[in-house]
Amino acid sequence: MSIPIIKMIGANSSSKKRKMKSAKYYGLQNFLQPGCPISLSGSFRDNVRRFLQECGQPEDYKVEGMPIWCTFLVHENRGFVLPLYTFEECVNNSLQPLCDHCRCSGNHI
Repeated sequence: MSIPIIKMIGANSSSKKRKMKSAKYYGLQNFLQPGCPISLSGSFRDNVRRFLQECGQPEDYKVEGMPIWCTFLVHENRGFVLPLYTFEECVNNSLQPLCDHCRCSGNHI
């Protein structure tokens, strides 16, 4: 379950205007339960891409050329918010192009 909340985003360097952006918050204790926040139905790569499209907010900056998304998780009982950052790493530039599961199972796509 997501809770739509309006979040103020700071002005960027080219414009001093503040813009409003809708952010979704997900319950920390229910996050990644079956069907929350999305139903997984494809390959790992497709599921991650869909998760970022539906649940991630792209950041205005990159780290070492890698795009970043932020997903907000809220603790239901205590009310604090945790940002979950997702970095997209180009496999061709990675020092470890395969995750341990792919490396050990021989899945060298």
